[in-house]
Amino acid sequence: MKRILTLGVFVILLVTLAAWIAASPKAGASAPRFIPGAPATLPAYTWDHYDWSADVPFSNQKVWMWIAARTNSHSYLYDLDRRVVVGELVNAGMPVLWTRDGSKILCLGHDSLATSFKHRALMAASKLLGGKVPPGNRTETFWVLDIRDNSATRLAAVSQIPGTGSRWHPSPGFRYGYTVPTTTEGRSFFLCDLLTNTITQIETRSELKGWWDDQHILVETGLNNFALFDIATEESKPLFAPGDIAAFLSRTGLTNDPSGIGVFANWNGTDFDFYFGPKTDIHGTGGTNSFLGKIDKDQPSLRLIYRNFQFRWGGHLNSDATHHLYQGESGAPGAGGNGAVYLKNLTNDAVLTLVVPNNRGQYAIPRYCGDEVLYFQNKLLRRVKLDGSGDAFLLPGGPNDR
Repeated sequence: MKRILTLGVFVILLVTLAAWIAASPKAGASAPRFIPGAPATLPAYTWDHYDWSADVPFSNQKVWMWIAARTNSHSYLYDLDRRVVVGELVNAGMPVLWTRDGSKILCLGHDSLATSFKHRALMAASKLLGGKVPPGNRTETFWVLDIRDNSATRLAAVSQIPGTGSRWHPSPGFRYGYTVPTTTEGRSFFLCDLLTNTITQIETRSELKGWWDDQHILVETGLNNFALFDIATEESKPLFAPGDIAAFLSRTGLTNDPSGIGVFANWNGTDFDFYFGPKTDIHGTGGTNSFLGKIDKDQPSLRLIYRNFQFRWGGHLNSDATHHLYQGESGAPGAGGNGAVYLKNLTNDAVLTLVVPNNRGQYAIPRYCGDEVLYFQNKLLRRVKLDGSGDAFLLPGGPNDR
């Protein structure tokens, strides 16, 4: 009993010390840092990447990307117009949010000493007590960095179920961003304010769908119940009810099941537009009996855009929904790609092949980028014009260019 009591006191002291260490958000040499300018040379690499799943992956014709070298990786800020690296980020993961001018970024950085110290201490104590330590959640430690003077501050640690991670959604003005951790899904989300350098946990029982404007988030409070959540008041205002959805389907003569409508946000260059269709189809794994509707914000109201629309796995609309960019499939939707990239004109159903299939079982994962498309081929990023011309590696001097 005395031994257990002693170990218990030991654990409490260690946890207290860890909390004391965590009180200081600065971390000196281990803090994220930005090195401006192009490196003399790029290290040999076999893979380059960017966050292709981001709501807004490109800003001011720049992209944050990383390359996988033999022993480590490097994160770079790349100028798409000049085709040159303009800076490197060290001691951090890829930025997940940034201000409109790009001067401040939110990124993953080193854990606080408390996080790692506390974990090791509790494991050691549990081992001494003869217990087993269950698999713990992984911790993501977020930092805000001002790249103008390299001032960095650790903001918050977010807990995630092992094997999962955060996906941040920027507001139209790029001041705010939110993420819904897997450990709090359905109960709360985290809101980052890049102006005040804060991350706040906000309770809500709704499913977040995207930024309606800089103060409101479109949420689904129940099946076919949509509302606007105010981040200032933390209250929701009803927007559409199940009866509105049923009335829309009846008015347009659509025979789709009214029990569930899927809504998604699409960046138009200055703001987010919201489109909707059958919930089982919008991710590109459903059938072909789909439609595409749009939420007009002014009224607001529901409007039919295309009566016959096929959602594609990993597909994206352009800014005014006149074209659909998607990748080729080698089998069932979501089961494997053939390397191809297609651009469909939704006004006349004409399909342009931007990249021909190579049948290597890989998805091209294309995204619009100005008047070009960025896509993957054999783990390397390439760029191609919207008319199919100018196909080349994103980084000049790529492995296959040498």
